[in-house]
Amino acid sequence: MLAALWFAFNVTLIQISGAYFRYLPFRAEMTAGEIEKFWQRILIWSVASFGIIAAIFLQVGLNVWLYKIIFIVGWLPYALISIVMIRAKISLHIFVIGIQALWSIMIHTVVAMGVKIFQIEVPLEAMFFQGVWYISTVLLLIRKEIEIFGNLLWFSRELFNSPLSKYITVMPVAIFIGCVLPIAGVENYVTFKEQILRFLIPLFFFLMYRAVRISNRQLEELQQNSAVTKILNHQLETLKLYDSLIRENQKQVDSYRLYLRRNYGKISEMLDGGKKNDALNFIKEQIKTLREMHNNFFTSIPLLNAVFLIYKRKAEEFKIKVTQKIFLPENLFVEEMDFAVLLADLIGQTFEKLKSAPENLREFFIGIQGLENQIALEILVPLENSPVQDMSVAETFAEKYSANIKTSQTDDGFKIFISWQEKSALHFAT
Repeated sequence: MLAALWFAFNVTLIQISGAYFRYLPFRAEMTAGEIEKFWQRILIWSVASFGIIAAIFLQVGLNVWLYKIIFIVGWLPYALISIVMIRAKISLHIFVIGIQALWSIMIHTVVAMGVKIFQIEVPLEAMFFQGVWYISTVLLLIRKEIEIFGNLLWFSRELFNSPLSKYITVMPVAIFIGCVLPIAGVENYVTFKEQILRFLIPLFFFLMYRAVRISNRQLEELQQNSAVTKILNHQLETLKLYDSLIRENQKQVDSYRLYLRRNYGKISEMLDGGKKNDALNFIKEQIKTLREMHNNFFTSIPLLNAVFLIYKRKAEEFKIKVTQKIFLPENLFVEEMDFAVLLADLIGQTFEKLKSAPENLREFFIGIQGLENQIALEILVPLENSPVQDMSVAETFAEKYSANIKTSQTDDGFKIFISWQEKSALHFAT
């Protein structure tokens, strides 16, 4: 009886460890309440499972075949609890289950090889040591296991929306089934040579997985460097526009200076000649003229004016109808250069898309508004798809300022909406 209780307890511990590893990849996305409910369900089933397994061992008797079957299928209720309690795509759950199963079969094979090495031939003794060594190996590697499973879903979740998703999902499970089927119906332990082969198959998978992870990290670094280069280019372009605007404004200031000098001379001549009424009427005409003069400034921020001015000229060149509603507060909650780079990138890509569109679709709306401690930027074009193909600059901006990016297809066209709140800003990577 004690032997049956011990083996039931051992199998239950092994299944709880598997449930823990399957939980780790999703832990960061779960709330404290969800975590508490999840482990309540796991512990409740563990108690029930312990009783069921103990009853089976007591009723049928202890043997290698029964131990293997319970070990192989005992994880299913725990996996079902994970799928029900953890809100994630079923494909992610299947992938995680496959990886954990491969890890489990590797540890199981290693301890089985230990049993062979120490020449433990009595079945019950072999089962006892294998169970103890399994738990001991799990505890010995616990830090590495937490690191592996905690970072298991390192790739983009969008990968599971690709045509390759079904192959990625089932690959670990398929390898696990291939390792387990040959031994599931064997009543005795397999040979040492077979154990080595069974260990090498999942090991090869993990090594390939590691290689893919390294390659993906290098690709991400390359993409990040490309994004930083693009940002720097936009900053340089914005500074050039700013310099051009300053030079143009300086020419206007010089022109106004000459204009005022001539007018002051006329007024002085009128006053010297006693023509006060003529001087007064001339001053009134000048005041009216100044009020009617067109102001090229869109905002009180020179960098943003440079961006708007250059794209206003491009809109005229590409025959794009521009509608704008800009109400900027004094504080943007972001660095002016970062906001100017964001605008230059979004407007530039949108104009490149619109200039090749039919003339009746060459419309562009931009709205910028500040409400209390929040700023919102909206771009709307009458197209069916996003005019911005590369969102790296916007994503870098969003990461720096914790901004929200939303894209949607509306009845009026495609809309890009970016909003952010007051926050202590970090620096762009440069």
